[in-house]
Amino acid sequence: MILKPVFIIAIVSVFSLFIVFPNVDAAGIDFQYQHKETWKNVGESTPPMLGGIVIDSNDNLYVIDSNQLKKLTTANEILWTVIFDFNLSGELFLNQNNEIFVVVSDEEIRKYSQLGKLVETWSIGDFTSLDHSSFIYVDQEEYVYIFEYDPSTAKTQNLATMNSGRDSTYMIGTIKKFDLSGNHLKTYEQMGLLKLKDNLGNLYTTEPGKIVKYDVDEKKISEFGTQEHRGDAGTFFGHADTIIVDSNGIIFATGGVYGPINIFDEEGNFSGIGEYGWGSKSYGHPMGIALDSQNNAYVTDHSKNYILVYERISLEAASQNNSSQTEGGGCLIATATYGSELAPQVQQLRELRDNQLLQTESGTAFMTMFNDVYYSFSPTIADMERENPYFKEAVKLAITPMISSLSLMENATSESEVLSIGISIIVLNLGMYLGVPAIVVIGIRKGLF
Repeated sequence: MILKPVFIIAIVSVFSLFIVFPNVDAAGIDFQYQHKETWKNVGESTPPMLGGIVIDSNDNLYVIDSNQLKKLTTANEILWTVIFDFNLSGELFLNQNNEIFVVVSDEEIRKYSQLGKLVETWSIGDFTSLDHSSFIYVDQEEYVYIFEYDPSTAKTQNLATMNSGRDSTYMIGTIKKFDLSGNHLKTYEQMGLLKLKDNLGNLYTTEPGKIVKYDVDEKKISEFGTQEHRGDAGTFFGHADTIIVDSNGIIFATGGVYGPINIFDEEGNFSGIGEYGWGSKSYGHPMGIALDSQNNAYVTDHSKNYILVYERISLEAASQNNSSQTEGGGCLIATATYGSELAPQVQQLRELRDNQLLQTESGTAFMTMFNDVYYSFSPTIADMERENPYFKEAVKLAITPMISSLSLMENATSESEVLSIGISIIVLNLGMYLGVPAIVVIGIRKGLF
């Protein structure tokens, strides 16, 4: 009976040759996010360049769209638009009265009412005389924080980090706090870029590869994240673009180009939202993130110019959804590849599952493990196939030999036959997908050298 677990683990490994695993659930986070919809248009128009996003207490969205500030409903209906003569920096903030602060440029901040009317304008010169302090944060109590740093020092540090293959302009500087009258209230020394002050007065700053949390007395409480290029949950390549906190203290942070979109708690347990990719359900450069009253997440993608909407669900509900989806479900990738659920290849896979695998103990155990893996990534692959015909043909070329080899399983009618034929198919596929390419590469290298 030792062959059973060997068979199950090995065949899952073969079917996982082309898998890029998505986010892993963190131990301290009892929910996850699933893609709900993608807004390729903001209202009726395609956005040229999306930036920051915030949501007020009435679940209205405010979005920077190139040279426009737009107010939207959660149904993607535009309520009003303010047009500027130039592109905005992408940063906006809300006060306690749902009024909007827009960082128009590194020279000006404007305040707008909920109706889109200009309330007041401030020059950055009202707060500082430096011409390179373009990093600005405005909290809910309407205090303005100006980040000041020495560009020459930042550049030197950047050159040093570039040699190790890491990003980015590494800025540690001084944060000065002002009221709207320009009175200097406080100075914070040796900090990164300020991205959030929570309701308790804690500050969250970002440096390449990490987020640092300080208490109200400027004492460092904790650091989160590691630096990695195109890494998984728990990593940042450069600075986090946006940091927010939900009502339970769970922290959300967009990781910039390639992501990821990180979720983590105070103990440093990380999870994530979505994944990087080509399809319309995937992100390219997640920039802004905001939560509505139901904790659904709205993410602006700066490179694709989409707004991705993710629904928060409990882990229990997610597990039930996966179970209902996989019980009797079809092969999403094969259906997208061959164009129909009635295609012979798809029918072959369905019959193999129902008539052979699910009729034996080993086959049933395999299907349980396989479904957990397969349905975590197959919707994304299927979407990419429908959007990119070249990718679809590449997938067809890749999976057709494997599907053809599975026809051997049609002769398996007993437990022992499922095990023996299954192992034979594993060896065959390993030879096709790993052995043959290895022989070709070795032959080419021998010919060259």
